[in-house]
Amino acid sequence: MPRVLVIHWNAAEAEGRADRIRGEGFEAQAFSGPGGDAFRALADTPPDAILIDLARVPSQGGAVGIAFRQRKATRAVPLVFVEGDPEKTARVRALLPDAVFTTWPKAGAALRRALRARPVAPVVPDTFAGYSGTPLSKKLRIRENSVWLCSARRMASRRSWSRCRQAYGSRERRARPMSSWPS
Repeated sequence: MPRVLVIHWNAAEAEGRADRIRGEGFEAQAFSGPGGDAFRALADTPPDAILIDLARVPSQGGAVGIAFRQRKATRAVPLVFVEGDPEKTARVRALLPDAVFTTWPKAGAALRRALRARPVAPVVPDTFAGYSGTPLSKKLRIRENSVWLCSARRMASRRSWSRCRQAYGSRERRARPMSSWPS
């Protein structure tokens, strides 16, 4: 009986999804906690397939799929992504083109298909592949027109303070909208 790791972000729903997969004839283990323990445990005995639910948090599900692909122990394990908004899962599809994407009613058949056609040369995306064209302010989640304070006490070094002083021409604290930041 193939072993499947079912990843969902809600513990109760994860167990329900695992029961559904068990009903399809698989040995399923539900997982909904932080990833560190799961990665360490999977290094010794990787499952036959990993099923990740993208319905709740598709970006985290995609990041988990990428993390599994980057580890040597789980690189050849087939990834099956279930559900999720098509617009939000498009990024995951682009980064992991050899993964299988399906819905819950078709999950059993998709798992069987993924197990039959294991990836021979799995795609291993770069860790920061999803951020390549994203501006720094968006990566840091700084909102448009937010205020930046430049203060000598807050600057880590004289060099960064001198850059601040050159940009704004004063030793005083200044509040500037983000659109006027020096580039």
